Amino acid sequence: MIEIVLPDGSLKEFKEGVTVKDIASSLSKRLEKEAIGAVLNGEIIDNLTPIRKGGKIKILTRKDKESLEILRH
Repeated sequence: MIEIVLPDGSLKEFKEGVTVKDIASSLSKRLEKEAIGAVLNGEIIDNLTPIRKGGKIKILTRKDKESLEILRH
């Protein structure tokens, strides 16, 4: 299991290999639909990248300036 720290400071545990899409889905169906990636420990990742170690996460939607890197990739 890995521990993921959400922006509000709360902690959730997930199986190793979880994706941003899985995490977003566990939080809300709307976020699952809007998520395009995340910033995990300062690194931008897409929705389908398996997460192997825990840390701080910020799920990105089209509204976030960091999402441009994912959209252009």
